[in-house]
Amino acid sequence: MTLSENVNADRSDVLLTSVFLAGGIKSKRKLNTLVFIIQEKLKSTNKEILNYKFYDTITGPYSPELMEDIEVLANAGFVSGSNKRNLGEFTHYYSLTDFGEMEYKWIIEKNTPDDVKEDIRKVIDEYLNMHAYEIITKLKENGEYVSLEPEEKLNNILFEKI
Repeated sequence: MTLSENVNADRSDVLLTSVFLAGGIKSKRKLNTLVFIIQEKLKSTNKEILNYKFYDTITGPYSPELMEDIEVLANAGFVSGSNKRNLGEFTHYYSLTDFGEMEYKWIIEKNTPDDVKEDIRKVIDEYLNMHAYEIITKLKENGEYVSLEPEEKLNNILFEKI
């Protein structure tokens, strides 16, 4: 079973590029928020790469598909998800493993189009150091918080799995 059988190759390239350029992402909430923005940025330049369905939750955009893809990347040894203590609380932190970094530098970096990497880099540069709540507030003020399904649909999906 290869990575591309489990995660769309373009999706995995964008996810690994995002985590690499960010130098790690410090929470599930931030991961979902940044990938949501990257997806919208790529869509605005006619690059339909990610196509995740995001739900509007009380903590911001959330995609079960994205979290499944991250889990597949973690199980394949590309991404490490660990709990780190931050201001007295434990936060899930995502980073590339040594194997993931090697894969990125040797293959993905060369195969990912420069304009896609630049779009990702712009989002990371603008939003990485902001709190997720600040990001969502800014997006709502700019009318960019769109393309989300209501949280009720997510609850229905989650309860169907129980």
